[in-house]
Amino acid sequence: MSYQADSNLVIAAMAIAIQTPGPDGTLGLPILLMGDPGVGKTARINIIAESPGYDFKIETILAALRGPEDFLGMPLRTGTDAAPSTVYAPPKWARDFVALNPQDLNWYTRKPRRSFPAVAPAPIAPPRIVPGMPPSAARAMGAAPPAPPMDPNKIQRGLLFLDELTTAEGRVMTALLRVLHERVVGDLALPGTTAMIAAANPPDQAPAGQQLPAPIANRMIHIRWPSPQPTGWSEWLVGSANKLAGGVGVENDPVLMRALLAVRMDDYQGFVNTFLSVTKDVQAFFATVGKAEHLFNLPDDDEARAGAWPSPRSWEVGIRGFAAGMARGHNDAAKLLLRGSIGEAAAAGFLSYLSERGRPDPKDLLDAVLRGGSIPWSPTRVDVAGDDAYVQNVIATSLRLGGQYEDAAWRWMHMLYNASYPNDRLRAAAMNMVAVTGKIHPSMTGVVTAWQQQFAKVRGR
Repeated sequence: MSYQADSNLVIAAMAIAIQTPGPDGTLGLPILLMGDPGVGKTARINIIAESPGYDFKIETILAALRGPEDFLGMPLRTGTDAAPSTVYAPPKWARDFVALNPQDLNWYTRKPRRSFPAVAPAPIAPPRIVPGMPPSAARAMGAAPPAPPMDPNKIQRGLLFLDELTTAEGRVMTALLRVLHERVVGDLALPGTTAMIAAANPPDQAPAGQQLPAPIANRMIHIRWPSPQPTGWSEWLVGSANKLAGGVGVENDPVLMRALLAVRMDDYQGFVNTFLSVTKDVQAFFATVGKAEHLFNLPDDDEARAGAWPSPRSWEVGIRGFAAGMARGHNDAAKLLLRGSIGEAAAAGFLSYLSERGRPDPKDLLDAVLRGGSIPWSPTRVDVAGDDAYVQNVIATSLRLGGQYEDAAWRWMHMLYNASYPNDRLRAAAMNMVAVTGKIHPSMTGVVTAWQQQFAKVRGR
């Protein structure tokens, strides 16, 4: 089952997912965007990838037109006649991704993620280089010097877009498993800065369509692209015409650009703090009310197995997406990513547990601050303000909503300051507000100015 929402929410969720840090310093959570033919799935994915602040190099692969060798690599004979060996040369699209980040640096820390390439055959004898073989393929075989170092500030993210996924034949699906799970193509490891996203029509609406195998489905977040609405579609049409006339096209729509910029992940530490907090929530959930079927529940029928269902693997994907959405102040996108990973039943159980803990939705808290004297609970109580990740979520929500909500966030921080909330935590939240908005609320001017001066002295030592 895929989880449907309005198009703006789906776009925000996809943008968050492809930026989310994964295990081992990788980038992005694999998304499967399911939708009827002709509703604009592919166009929206390209807009996200090429938007300002994202700038992913996108490589589109039509699953129906590819064979297993496009993911397993082309077998090539190396060595000598007396001691032959075989390597699996990666296709050009994989080599192009490696060229974007040849040293495999972590996108957020700009430090080496691991030794690269991670999969490198050890030839029995010196490899036999096929005439015309690209240098990158030769390097993967150990037959050429390593790629020269690259300026860490010039690495680029890549986005592997697998289109029409439900039309891939069975052997191609099997070959894709290694790409999705290990990020390895042939004998070449993709850089950790390569995110992955797929789109598909329902099998009954695709040529020779078939349900996804359970091992592939369980590695992806399933989201349904909504049916187009007349008003939204006509606005898109006008945007396309404007672009032809030299004006602003749909990909430069200010509302869409603002929405994408609002969920751009610049605060890596904010994600880390939120992820740590969410993992503790998950631990507490399973220690109290969580059941075995919340953790693992393989559906009985093939159609359900091709969608979202809970497993330890899909839980890890889901809580990373949930934490990333929360860190960007987009709780609806966070919930959509969780449901699309572990399914409705498991997600409902966990979200219900969080709700019963009484921690208010960040927007509700900010609304309460704006209302003034009608706050039904203390906004400075320990279980609300004592969680760094929750404070981060409130600040991110205010920045995403803008206007009066930014004012409310400053007023809330002033409440925390007067309630002796730890200064080091409050300082980080306030500095984040200043960095993004470029201004300080009058209620906190003296406090923040003192913090800025203190920080300047420390840096000057």
